[in-house]
Amino acid sequence: MSKYEIMIVVDGRLSEPDARLNISNLISLFETLPNYEEKVVFQDNLAYPIKKTKVGHRFILNFDLEDVSVLAEFNRLALLNKHILRHLVINESKDRSFRAKNNLKKIRDYEIRQEKYRVWLENKPPKPLGNS
Repeated sequence: MSKYEIMIVVDGRLSEPDARLNISNLISLFETLPNYEEKVVFQDNLAYPIKKTKVGHRFILNFDLEDVSVLAEFNRLALLNKHILRHLVINESKDRSFRAKNNLKKIRDYEIRQEKYRVWLENKPPKPLGNS
């Protein structure tokens, strides 16, 4: 079971109840999942305009999921909704980039590469002297 986080930015020109009602079909896909949490920031100023809009309602959903077909359905519905300015799905179970130092597989791979390099340094032939 993987942990996921979804961020949805809804057009800020909608009122708070309208924004929630507009994406209620999307939220209903995840409400019954284990460890479901929802955080909402209404009337949030965006860092840059999205579709000529500078204000948006930000919904952040956290949950655990096994069947990824639910995410495919979410993406389909999110793309059809004209009031959603942006959406982003993140799999928090996978360590990437800045969290790579906590990823045991990447640490093990790094140690193997270091060992191979050390052996190569010990066994490499000396450089010839002169210009020949």
